[in-house]
Amino acid sequence: MKISPLLPAALAPALLLLAACSHLPHSSKHQPPTITTGTINIGQASLYPAGAANARFAPTHGFVVTNESGTVLVIRTTCTHDGHPVEWCPSQQRFTCSLDRCEYDLLGQPSRAPAQSPLNSVLAVPQTDGSLTVDLDKLYAKPVPRTGKK
Repeated sequence: MKISPLLPAALAPALLLLAACSHLPHSSKHQPPTITTGTINIGQASLYPAGAANARFAPTHGFVVTNESGTVLVIRTTCTHDGHPVEWCPSQQRFTCSLDRCEYDLLGQPSRAPAQSPLNSVLAVPQTDGSLTVDLDKLYAKPVPRTGKK
């Protein structure tokens, strides 16, 4: 990515971070998720290998499915500092908020201030056929803690 010499040098890291995440389903004109209630089947557990994240439900349901070491976690993509959408950056294995540059790890735990609270999440529930379900009512029932000043 070519950075214009007219931009302050302090902005360069943020611009590179945004460029690294630019291929993700979220856009700077974030649309709210369209489905936030009910229980949905997210497919076979084998779709979510350890050490990975899958953002295919981010545009429609507002969550990313992660798996650090065998436990599949569904993470809501809303920054707990300012309520702004966060995006999963696969190249850096973390969630980022482009508004305040908060960062969260694969489990949604804050790893860079100003965020202090983890991203809201629920465990995916294994079914007898090997698939996983997510209770969106539980995921969206908890208000997103907002620690930033408005």
